[in-house]
Amino acid sequence: MSFEHPDPETESPITPVIDPEAPPDAFAALVDTARTTIGYDAIVDDAAADDIVAGRALRWTSRAILTAALFLLVFNAKSLVTWSTTLPPNWATATIRDLSNVWDRRMAEVGLEAPRDVIHARYEALKTPPRRP
Repeated sequence: MSFEHPDPETESPITPVIDPEAPPDAFAALVDTARTTIGYDAIVDDAAADDIVAGRALRWTSRAILTAALFLLVFNAKSLVTWSTTLPPNWATATIRDLSNVWDRRMAEVGLEAPRDVIHARYEALKTPPRRP
């Protein structure tokens, strides 16, 4: 009795079936048509398109971060003061601390600290437990 097993290195148990009468793949046909009529090359043109999309995404992300930073700088100047007090003392951090205090006073004079104060007061009210009678 002989048990023969196919060698996976040399023999493939699955043989591909190629039907010469089958219609071509629709996407492949579209790419071939585009390549012949307008000179579209999928590898080169898609790489260029990916670079354009990546550039747009980088610009959008940069603008979003800059907008958020400016918004926080204007409407959350108290946090800048709090952060500057946590820095180790030296001449650079003393300058940052003085500038943040001046910036906070200027924003308070204009009245731009009011939204932050309202939100902070409501947040603190939510943190404190209700008093029992």
